[in-house]
Amino acid sequence: MAGWRVRRASPEDAAALARLRWEFRVEAGEPVESEAAFLDRAARWMAARLAGDRWQAWLAEVDGAAPAGCIWLQVIEKLPNPGDEEELHGYVTSLFVAPALRGKGTREPAPRGSA
Repeated sequence: MAGWRVRRASPEDAAALARLRWEFRVEAGEPVESEAAFLDRAARWMAARLAGDRWQAWLAEVDGAAPAGCIWLQVIEKLPNPGDEEELHGYVTSLFVAPALRGKGTREPAPRGSA
């Protein structure tokens, strides 16, 4: 599919990320809060986390339209090690692609240098 782009998300993308999270989770079951309440709560949470250094997200966009997918990564500290190795892990906590785009060959390689 032409026009497929993956980019790093910023706090300004929180509303779009919240919308994608809503779409993802309502597939799994009936929500217990209103859509408006969730979108507000999630967008505030996401903006605050993306402004820090422990959460990262990427948005997938197709042909300049609204974001069609996202992936979230949480950076987690490891216990100290006496050797020469990183003391951080990257934990993928969520991955979503809009149902209409699944299986359409729109994959991109994983972002390089993401953590």
